[in-house]
Amino acid sequence: MRSQKQEIEQLKTEIDYYKSMLKWYRDTYETRSIFGIVKDKVNQKIKNRLNLQQRIRLPKYRRENNHRIQQTLIGASDQDSFYASHKMDENLYRIGIFIHLYYHDLWHEISGYLKGMGINFDLHISLNEGDENCDYIIEEIKKDFPNAYILKVPNKGLDVGPFFELINNAINRRLHYDFVLKFHTKKSLGVDAEVGETWRRKSYESLMGSQSIVFHILRLFKSRHTIGMIGPYESRMSASINDISQNGNANALNIEKLAEKLHIKDRSLDFFGGTMFWVRWSIFEEKFKKHTLSVHDFEPGYKHDELLSHAMERLFASIVRDAKFELYELHKTNDYLFYKKQKRRICWVHPGFGIGGGNRVIFEICKEQQKYYEVISVSYFGRPYNNWMDLNHRVLYFSNEIKAKHFIETQGIDYVFATGWQTVDFVKKITNVQKKFYFIQDYEPWFADAQADLAKASYNNSFQSNIVIASWLKNKLYHDHKLKSVFVKLGTRTYPCNNLQTNFKSTQPLKVLVYFKLKSHKGRGSDLVLMLLKKLSNNTNIEVHVFGHEDPNVDGVNFHGELFKDKLQSLYRSSDVFVDLSRHRGIATIALEVAQFGVVSLLSAKDFGLEEYGFIDNENCLLVQDVEDAYNKINLLANNPEKYKDLKTGIISLSKSFNWEYTVNDFNQVVDLLT
Repeated sequence: MRSQKQEIEQLKTEIDYYKSMLKWYRDTYETRSIFGIVKDKVNQKIKNRLNLQQRIRLPKYRRENNHRIQQTLIGASDQDSFYASHKMDENLYRIGIFIHLYYHDLWHEISGYLKGMGINFDLHISLNEGDENCDYIIEEIKKDFPNAYILKVPNKGLDVGPFFELINNAINRRLHYDFVLKFHTKKSLGVDAEVGETWRRKSYESLMGSQSIVFHILRLFKSRHTIGMIGPYESRMSASINDISQNGNANALNIEKLAEKLHIKDRSLDFFGGTMFWVRWSIFEEKFKKHTLSVHDFEPGYKHDELLSHAMERLFASIVRDAKFELYELHKTNDYLFYKKQKRRICWVHPGFGIGGGNRVIFEICKEQQKYYEVISVSYFGRPYNNWMDLNHRVLYFSNEIKAKHFIETQGIDYVFATGWQTVDFVKKITNVQKKFYFIQDYEPWFADAQADLAKASYNNSFQSNIVIASWLKNKLYHDHKLKSVFVKLGTRTYPCNNLQTNFKSTQPLKVLVYFKLKSHKGRGSDLVLMLLKKLSNNTNIEVHVFGHEDPNVDGVNFHGELFKDKLQSLYRSSDVFVDLSRHRGIATIALEVAQFGVVSLLSAKDFGLEEYGFIDNENCLLVQDVEDAYNKINLLANNPEKYKDLKTGIISLSKSFNWEYTVNDFNQVVDLLT
């Protein structure tokens, strides 16, 4: 037994080591003010312990070289990727999230964080194949994230071995990302559950605690090109408790072994403990395309240190440094605590608050944006609000431009959106805002009639970004006006409906719904609609309903005017077919709207945005060439219940294919990252 004097000398040696380590932290990270939970725990160990733990020898591990890699991919294919399923602008970041879900009870906690990130992503999850509750948790995951890749893997390598399986799967499927977030369900039950709980929660908070935190991290990657990996302040370290207790690096032999196998040159002990971090995907993609591991390269079971997975935990950071990038730690005061609840203010400027589909699109976006921003809608045309959308943000109208401009400039607005060509010059004149945007839902010169030149002039602006809703529109604006823009796809929202059954009884009149804007709007086909209404009004098998700004004054047609929410939804629910005969077709936003109520659309056949939104002739809609063709196809549906049933089945499926959350997540990128 050692004497008390020897124990004191040993303790002094440890204290000297800690002094040098503390000096390294202070010299290297000037923003560090206090130590995180890992360092606190180490200091507590020193105070409470006189005897050093004896070194635990790493048991010999023999890999079964003939063991074939076994893994099960649950319900996913290449097309199941979010980015494969939903077209995105090439300027938007692609994000991958990789999770090892060992403790299933943490899924709902994790799901809550994922839903609050405010960005679209591919989700990759690994599960322990030996867990009897796998099938249940897979169902739970798919409820929230139907496109998730889920791998069942052997319980080897803690969270690190499964991470390699997810990496290899993504590389083999040629899934490309800009940045990847890697984390897991850390509990540390075999060491200290309290520390594990605190460590996990602080890591989750700092890496994905809110949309503001996530976008701060992505802005760091964007603005500082030398950053390759970002992790929590608390978990950045040069040594573990076990390393220090053994006077050095207890994982040295395994680090050397894996570094040689993976051709890693850097052996510096500076890493994010717990393997939870953001990383530039290109760094790992390039490395692991050439040299990689599998879950079977790691030991089974759990041990608090000195496993191959602990060595690899240190080498992930070395791979980043080998690629000439650096680590960045999220300081708890300057980064994630500061950004946790930060909300910026957005103001949408409307040309009016009429019943048009464009306004309702904006209000759907505002509804989702409320999760991440303070949102205000403003109109200065003196027309009071008249729409059917729910209001969960401030909607104001002013009698003139001067009052509206004064309001925006004195309310601490960060971002302003022009909507409609009539508002662009107004937004140009606004001062005291950080960024300006123009949201373009169609090629407006087609519909501005005598004011087409003014609509074209609105494309000559120097706003931070122009956002469009179709790729064809992006191409046209650049080709015709040299205007750069970003494409963001519109979503749909499923409303509680009672008429989503696919059957149609031929004994009842076919209920046809028509949107009629103004007789003067030739670009929107008002004259074509009038011709069709007159033909339909004489057909006893058809019941015609019209809503919109102006009464077409056709005998036998039911005109409803501009309807508020409940009445308009009721009209949608009671309709069988929706008809839009616009002379120009970008994307029929009202057709997307009525699709959510199971209404089959007849739309003008044009070469633009219908197909990219999923409208396919004879599958979920009917495309028509002219008035006569539209009339004949309406008659076809009135007399062919089976055809109607097939189309309705298709349109119901389309209505569930995309949602407004995805739309706003892309908007978030444009607003916060691309400018």
